[in-house]
Amino acid sequence: MPRPNTFKELQQFTWAANWMRTSVPGYAHIIAPLQELTDKANQELKRIQSSSPSSSRLDDLGWTDRHSKAFEDIRFALIQHVQLACPKSDHQTCLFTDASDLAWAAVVTQIPMEDIDLPVHEQRHEPLAFYGKRFSGAELRWSTPEKEAAAIINATERGDFLLQTSREFLMFCDHRNLTFIFAKDAEMKKHTAQKIER
Repeated sequence: MPRPNTFKELQQFTWAANWMRTSVPGYAHIIAPLQELTDKANQELKRIQSSSPSSSRLDDLGWTDRHSKAFEDIRFALIQHVQLACPKSDHQTCLFTDASDLAWAAVVTQIPMEDIDLPVHEQRHEPLAFYGKRFSGAELRWSTPEKEAAAIINATERGDFLLQTSREFLMFCDHRNLTFIFAKDAEMKKHTAQKIER
């Protein structure tokens, strides 16, 4: 698969890659440079009211080595995509979330019931779905706890069909404060609850 040379080719590639996003761990983070270039190019082409934006050359729109690396990384990730398991009612569902300054990511897995008491790294996790999205606009100015919470909220919304089973799912995140917010018996101040509802 050759590197895209025009704006239209880049759009086609990112749209096609997006179709496989739930099978690619870290998809949002990997493809972010290409999406940023697409967004920037869209704005620039609208500003100059280009009559043929689709034929605009990427080199003229700011394509750099960073974009070439992102293209190669996402291409490799698509080739190596993870085979997803089918949900099993006799397995425990797990949700892992994380956020960085630029994006959030999540994976929904399942483990055999006999693995529940094992340390996480020894459990036999079968991936069910991968989710992620880059932050944009005001989201980029959110605090770390807000970004970590956004990962949890967005992942539970997108993966609700996998998480809403007869058994509660296990959730793992690397931000300890969120365990207090999302705990069953957690009481929180009104302003905190409103921030989470965003």
